[in-house]
Amino acid sequence: AVGGGLVADAAKYLAVEHNLPLTVFPTALSVDAFMTAASGIRRDGCVFYIETKPPERLILDLDVIANAPAPIRAAGITDVLSIATGSWDWMFAHEHGRNPAGMEFIPWVYENAQSILHGVLDCAEAAGRGDKDGLKTLYDCLAMEVQLCNQVGHARPEEGSEHYFAYAVENQMGHGLPHGDLVGPGILTIASLQGQDTTGIKNALQHCHIPLDRIPPETIEHTLKLLPAYCEGHHLPYGIAHTL
Repeated sequence: AVGGGLVADAAKYLAVEHNLPLTVFPTALSVDAFMTAASGIRRDGCVFYIETKPPERLILDLDVIANAPAPIRAAGITDVLSIATGSWDWMFAHEHGRNPAGMEFIPWVYENAQSILHGVLDCAEAAGRGDKDGLKTLYDCLAMEVQLCNQVGHARPEEGSEHYFAYAVENQMGHGLPHGDLVGPGILTIASLQGQDTTGIKNALQHCHIPLDRIPPETIEHTLKLLPAYCEGHHLPYGIAHTL
């Protein structure tokens, strides 16, 4: 499979369905889907994940990735920057007794996630301009984020209200925007609502050329009003989005 996240997700599904080995050749570090054992599907206006498998081989050609279009070259940084908001939600749910069995808050996992987050904040400028060392560090951070979630059996350390926001926006606007263009603004919006300092996150997104103006302000406002009911209706794990 050669291409981006949608290609990888489809290839993982087909490889499982037809019992085939899978090699993935990403042409940009646009998402973490190249390494996960699940494929995202859209159903009833939301994104859900079905178990598939990770590729047996992943070919990382940093020359190819460095020459990818700037807005997608390092857009996968959003799947690591979301640790800032996803982990906050995970702790918030713990404090309110809302983490279900199997998703209990684990302090050492939280701390490891913060270390990975700091790694992408440090490499964002280099990765965004196509520096190979910066891109390799971004790849390593993506791999560690995926492995950490694999270790605990769920994505709470890196996925929370910022992704719910992105899913809800996509449900209104259609499927035209890339993953990073949805999740990036979602991270900034939700982090602000959580009371976090967003300066470093915003700088990292801008270094990696993630567009922050593709979602109209009126859509953001409307989405935030709908978000609590959206989260409850789709049975999404508890976070600040449930309380807006």
